Amino acid sequence: MGSSTDRKRKLDLADDAKKQNKTLDARQSSGINPWTGKAYSSRYQSILQTRLKLPVYKFQSELLEAVADNQIVVIEGETGSGKTTQIPQFLVEIGYATPGKSCVGCTQPRRVAATSIATRVAEEMD
Repeated sequence: MGSSTDRKRKLDLADDAKKQNKTLDARQSSGINPWTGKAYSSRYQSILQTRLKLPVYKFQSELLEAVADNQIVVIEGETGSGKTTQIPQFLVEIGYATPGKSCVGCTQPRRVAATSIATRVAEEMD
């Protein structure tokens, strides 16, 4: 059995900023929100264009692979890179949350911050 450090992996969002994300999100490309059963709004499409420009989006497939392969993944990135708002959405989009059964949580040090982040993520998900 390997040492505990063999299982740890640090994913630094700044290291490979030139890598292109090749992950296509089938749920988004269908035009139907799987959570509401309704077509995505024009506001969602506008927000999506902004999301695609965030640094964390370039690492979506690498991040999701790291999450699938490890119990703990440490994400390090600049303020405003999308860590808090985008990563929960990535996890929901690939099935880590099931309506009525499971959810993806994002912790914050203060209740107000947690509430505002939850609201923002919900709005971004349409």
